[in-house]
Formats: sequence, C-alpha cells, structure tokens
Amino acid sequence: MPVTIIATAGASNANSYASEAEALAYNDAHVSGETFSDADLDVRRRALATATRMLDANVRFLGVATSLTQALQFPRTGLVDPVSGLAVDPAIVPSEVKDACAEFARLLIVNDPTKLSDTEIAGLASLKAGDVELAFRDPIAASAAPSRATIPASVMAFLRPYLDPTASTTLSRKLSRV
Repeated sequence: MPVTIIATAGASNANSYASEAEALAYNDAHVSGETFSDADLDVRRRALATATRMLDANVRFLGVATSLTQALQFPRTGLVDPVSGLAVDPAIVPSEVKDACAEFARLLIVNDPTKLSDTEIAGLASLKAGDVELAFRDPIAASAAPSRATIPASVMAFLRPYLDPTASTTLSRKLSRV
C-alpha cells in the first residue's frame, strides 16, 4: 500500500517531520542527494516515515510536546533556537529536525538500515590489540537479541541543540564522535 506523507506540525496523524518537498530540497543540495531524488516516490516516502519513527523511538528531546494529541515528538515547547537564542515557536518543527529527517531518509535509501552504526564492524563482539584477537558474534544469536536502532552521527549533529542532556550515555558517546 502506498505511503502518504503527512508532515503537518502537531497533527494527530503526522508521520514525517519533513515534507516531500523539504526532503527533496535538502537532498538536492547534498553532495549525494541524487540517491534520494532518483529513488522511487514510494521508497522516498517510506524512508521519510521510517526515519521519523526511528528518531521518535530512539532520541530524547528537550522540552515538552505542544499537544497531547500530536502523533510525533515535535512540535515542542521549551526549546531555544541555537542561532538566535530566542524561544522556538511551539507550533513548528525546527529546520534542524526536518533536515535530520531528510538526511536519515537518504541514508536509509543508500544503506541497509541495520548497518547505520558508528562502525562498519557491527558483527564484532570483541577486539584485543595485543597479539591481535577478534571475536565475532554468532549471527543467529545476534539477530535474535533485541537491539536499539543507531542514529547516524550526521543525523545526530542536526539534533544536538534539542537533545535532552540527561539522555543515555550511548547518545552522549555518539555525539562526542561527531
């Protein structure tokens, strides 16, 4: 079934932070944006919806949702614009969040989402430097274990001004590498 993107800030049925037009504009200005632009329309829409779901499920933001009926974490009250230092309008989704969504959608199209981690050696269980020792996870056991989705560093960089500083140490470690 085809996906329809609803990027209306505060809507009870919203499924994306960025509209299709906003995602295309962001990616058209990106060095590898043609990957997003050239993708099938339904694939782009699914990537935007998936990116938004993954952000909402894995990132804790400052402030409070503006409405109890909104489907997504944004818009929010209690945020400060990182450039102007002024309060962010509680009726909008900040451009940084829209750009993070568009960037993540592009990465989902380019990469296998399970490989969007900080390392390309996701199957590595341990590594020892002295006398070189590698241990790999059992792929069957690893796939059965619950895992938390990893948000790419390039996406987290956009979100940094709005992140809750009391968020998990995993997010803090990811951000320190950006």
